[in-house]
Amino acid sequence: MFKNYFKAAFRIHVKNKLYSFINFIGLSVSLMMCFLVFLFVQDEFSYDNFHKSGDELFLFHAIKYKADNPQMEAGFWDVEPLKDVQKSYTTNLPFLNEIKSRVPEVENIILVEYSGIETLKSGKKSRETAHYVDADFFDHFSFDFIQGDGEVALDDQSSAVITTEFAMKHYGTTDVVGKDLVTNGEPNKIYIVTGVIDLPHNTMFNFNVVLRVENSYYYKEHADDWNYFAISAFFKLKDPSQIATVNTKVRDIWLERNNAETLDGQRKRLKLSADNPVQEYGLKNVSDVYLDPTIRYYKSSSPLYSYILIAISAVILIIASINYLSISIASSASRRVEIAVRKVVGANVSQLKFQFYIEAIALTLLSVIGGFTLMQGFLPKFNDFASKSLQPSVSENIMLLGYGLLFGLLISIIAGGYPAQVLSRFKVISGLKGQTSSRVSPALIKGMMIFQFTLCLVFISVTLVMQKQFKYINQKDLGFDKDQVVMVGGLWGKSHLVKQVLEKSSAVEHAGNSNGIFIGGSGFGITVLNGVEHRIRRVGVDEDFLQTLDIQFVDRQGFPAPKEGELVVGKNYVNETYFDLLEADTAMFKSMNSYIGGVVKDFHFESLQTAMYPISFDLRESSNLSSLFVKLKGGNVDQGIADVKAAYEEVVGEPLAEVRFMEDFLANRYKDSRRWQHIIQSSTTIGILIACIGLFGLTGINMSNRIKEISIRKVLGADFGEIAYLLNRQTLMLIIVSAIISIPIAYQLMSSWLDGFAYHVDISPELFMIAMLVLLFIALGTVLFHSIKSVRTNPAQVLRND
Repeated sequence: MFKNYFKAAFRIHVKNKLYSFINFIGLSVSLMMCFLVFLFVQDEFSYDNFHKSGDELFLFHAIKYKADNPQMEAGFWDVEPLKDVQKSYTTNLPFLNEIKSRVPEVENIILVEYSGIETLKSGKKSRETAHYVDADFFDHFSFDFIQGDGEVALDDQSSAVITTEFAMKHYGTTDVVGKDLVTNGEPNKIYIVTGVIDLPHNTMFNFNVVLRVENSYYYKEHADDWNYFAISAFFKLKDPSQIATVNTKVRDIWLERNNAETLDGQRKRLKLSADNPVQEYGLKNVSDVYLDPTIRYYKSSSPLYSYILIAISAVILIIASINYLSISIASSASRRVEIAVRKVVGANVSQLKFQFYIEAIALTLLSVIGGFTLMQGFLPKFNDFASKSLQPSVSENIMLLGYGLLFGLLISIIAGGYPAQVLSRFKVISGLKGQTSSRVSPALIKGMMIFQFTLCLVFISVTLVMQKQFKYINQKDLGFDKDQVVMVGGLWGKSHLVKQVLEKSSAVEHAGNSNGIFIGGSGFGITVLNGVEHRIRRVGVDEDFLQTLDIQFVDRQGFPAPKEGELVVGKNYVNETYFDLLEADTAMFKSMNSYIGGVVKDFHFESLQTAMYPISFDLRESSNLSSLFVKLKGGNVDQGIADVKAAYEEVVGEPLAEVRFMEDFLANRYKDSRRWQHIIQSSTTIGILIACIGLFGLTGINMSNRIKEISIRKVLGADFGEIAYLLNRQTLMLIIVSAIISIPIAYQLMSSWLDGFAYHVDISPELFMIAMLVLLFIALGTVLFHSIKSVRTNPAQVLRND
């Protein structure tokens, strides 16, 4: 008996292959999207939740107030650090030693210093990321050792633990326990590899090599320095509920070195109220650090991205489900003759209901399998888009498929409910007489069409705004010449020598030295101007650096733009932003006046998500700078690269490992934003396509509702143009209503997103007009298809029983 039900369901879907195919594609693609988003979100929220002591481990950080009553935690839309408080996770060893001895609630403190080392292998150097940690680091942080034993891996000060990726790169194998790891220095340092770990991607730590903290320069030279902040610390608490107590006691220790007079002075400088705490301390559980944009540990993100994807996938799934329901209703109305015949030959109501439910279940379950298959096929591409390494296990695949099947069963019951409950009970005589038209509530259909139109307009508007913003980023004049500029770092004491060799090259236009901008280390100082604390970036440059990048000077009162050859070593050349801040603070401007040599026009060397901030270019001798910037002549780039490599090898004595172009470096600044642009645009495109499928079904229902009206109008002499105008007029009115609803929603969403950029486009009215025109084109095409189909219907067949 069941075989006959499934055979009949198969024949029905073959007969209505267009609608069945539309339903299958819509549900499959939407479920694929949901499966991928589920994997992504699950991965984002899994960072560092696998450590055996995870519930008791907290990242220690200072909270420095810049204003009264500031926002303390990230809001829904925040993806950048907060403006009115600064959370800093670097601290000093003496302070940590005091905490360890005087705060009994802290069971242990685990030190982690992020640094870099230069490894040597067969005469070749390689720059690697290293973490200097306490000997018991792996007792608290659970990483899988594929070679060695984590409990004793760092017992010796000369021990080194490396990742599998570094082992394959450096040794060509992971069987390396007991081998030497040589690091460059004076003299070279030799470590013994005692362990190899498989570093998971879902951890905030980002290292290739782990060494004992006693080996770090900071630990050796600044262990007793209260003013040298270079190390982070994780507190292991005896009782995690005592976080507030620990924070209070830590602040009390800090207050012992910062008396009331000191705090009052800081409040006065920053224009804070008398009860402002100035500085407090916080603890963030290790599993929450990655998704906290206010702290920005070595690897960080924001939950906003996950929420956006969840919302998009949920909307897409809702659209697909509504599409399925509406198309099922539209197509079922034409089956009254079939139902009447089944009743005549003996089928009862229960059997008819069961038949409709089987048809719905068969299609939805096939769609679930289709969506799961598409997810597996598109997973590698999604990993590229999202910079992930998602590889669901067998159990995760079974779980995903199970969730999908449950959803499919639910939607089947709903989709099969209308024909099962309504059509199975209608009168046999009506069906046998050919009365096959059926009306679905016009208000319901209009409401569903407005819903679809609104979602389409939001999706299209969001996509257009994002495209405009990224076009603006790519084409904006940054204020300096970035084209065909090669950057070479790590040339302490030698950058000027390489520059001298390159002066002989016919392929080199200019060359200049710097330190602290684009590549190499960066130096910042803190200055209070007009009661506001500002971070001042200090960049060392020679007289040729600004000319190499074609950075311009501007005339300001008392400081005319210096001409070529007028730059003075020892003077500070400040950017416009810094000069404006100084000029507004009379006392500070007076004290700095004699040190300023000129004013540099503001230029964007950071991402456009970062606002322009104060910079001081300190003119120095080339021999004191570490980085070289070379402007190559157009049309002779290959020769220029060869000359740079040759000059480097001549001076340094070894080949240049990598030639870095500034254009590539700057493009990488927007890598994360572009990644999200691609993900969200792909998602919205899928949403638009599925919404269009829904419009097709809803328009079909609307035509079914109005088939008698159309037939009567044809009998009275109306031609195709008049009927098409009548039908499209209603569509236009619905789009206008949808626009009224969608524009505030899209505007609010995009305004919040654009606020993350310090420099961004305006949301102009023409974007919404374009979105409406695109939707109108899609909708009219859909209506036109159904209009042609309805006009071709013989009025006699529709009206013969009326």
